[in-house]
Amino acid sequence: MRNADYKKNVGNKLSKFKNRDKDLSYTDSIEYDDLRLLLDVCKHKGIEPMFVSVPLHGQWSDYTGFSKENRQAYYEKVKNTVSEYDAEFVDLSGYEYEQYFLCDTMHLGWKGWLKVNEDKSLQGPIAKLIPDDAREELLTQTDIEQILDDNNLTNSGIVLEELLK
Repeated sequence: MRNADYKKNVGNKLSKFKNRDKDLSYTDSIEYDDLRLLLDVCKHKGIEPMFVSVPLHGQWSDYTGFSKENRQAYYEKVKNTVSEYDAEFVDLSGYEYEQYFLCDTMHLGWKGWLKVNEDKSLQGPIAKLIPDDAREELLTQTDIEQILDDNNLTNSGIVLEELLK
């Protein structure tokens, strides 16, 4: 979690989050109807969507009591819903505990975006979004790790944007 997000949203209230989500479930939600509606519209319009399933922050979820089993059920529900429509699906749920993969409790951090950029199944669709003259400027995970190491920031919670200013 980025230091700024932690200070703003958690800070000295950390104890209030302990086991707060022990009864939480993401498997029963009206938002799945919204997902199906989106998938129906895509099918009707001939759009071939690709869904990237971003993990939740494993350590934070453990602390708040949102169990691994409930998280896994959520990931499976999303995957199954998308697969009903034969839409492309990229599952990143295995990175819950990867440091810097997320920048907060649920949004991709620099390592997560690098994974999306480097994942072979995403090369075609992502490459279409990047102008030809910008592709050679993309940084790899190795590039970022070297920059962090060179600046003694390997254990820092700063985000890539701040580093490259």
